[in-house]
Amino acid sequence: EIYDGILEIKGIARDPGERAKIAVLSNDDKIDAVGACVGMKGMRIHSIVRELSNENIDVVNFTQDDALYIARSLSPAKLQDIYLDKENRVANIYANEDQVSLIIGKNGQNIKLASKLTGYQIDVIRDKEDEKDEDEEDDNDTDNDTDNDTENESDEDTENESDGDTENETKDDTEEEENEVESEEDEESEEEEKDENEEAQEDSKKEDSDKEDKK
Repeated sequence: EIYDGILEIKGIARDPGERAKIAVLSNDDKIDAVGACVGMKGMRIHSIVRELSNENIDVVNFTQDDALYIARSLSPAKLQDIYLDKENRVANIYANEDQVSLIIGKNGQNIKLASKLTGYQIDVIRDKEDEKDEDEEDDNDTDNDTDNDTENESDEDTENESDGDTENETKDDTEEEENEVESEEDEESEEEEKDENEEAQEDSKKEDSDKEDKK
C-alpha cells in the first residue's frame, strides 16, 4: 500500500532500540492506515519489530487537526483538554493525575517522541479541577487567617477595654480612700476644737470662782 501510494508515512520519531512513533495517512477511505501497517494479528509490524531488536513501534493516524494529532501521539494516555499556541508551537495539556505518568512515559520517552512527531513543545498541566480544589483550599486558608486576625483584634480590644475598666476602678477606689482619709481628718480636727473650747470654758469658770472667793 505504501509503494502504491495508498498509504503515506507523514512522520517518524525514534529513540533507536527503545521506541518509535509513526504517523500514517490513508488516501483511500476504505483502507484503515493503522490496520494496514499493523497487519493481520500484528504480523506486519511484528516482523519489523524483530528486525529492530524488539523496538516498540506506535502507529498513529495522521490528521491536520493539531490538537487531535497530539492526543493520538500521546496514546494510550487520555487527555482532558489541550490548548495550542500555534505561533510558538507550544501545546499545554490538561490531564488527571493518574494519566500524567502515561503521558510522560519511561524517562520522558513518550512525551519526547510525541513532541518530535507533532513539532510542538508539549507541557503537561494537572487537571483544572485539581487546580480549582487547590484554589478553594487557598481561599479557605485565607478566610481562616482573616477570621483568626479578626478574633485576635477583638480579643485585644476586649483586653484593652478590661484594662481600661480596671484602671478606672483603681482610680475610683483611690479617690474614695483619699476622701475617707480627709473626712476622718476633718472629724479629728473638729473634736480637737471642741476639746479646746470646753477647756477654755472650764478655765473661765475657775477664774470667776476664784474672784468670788477673794471678794
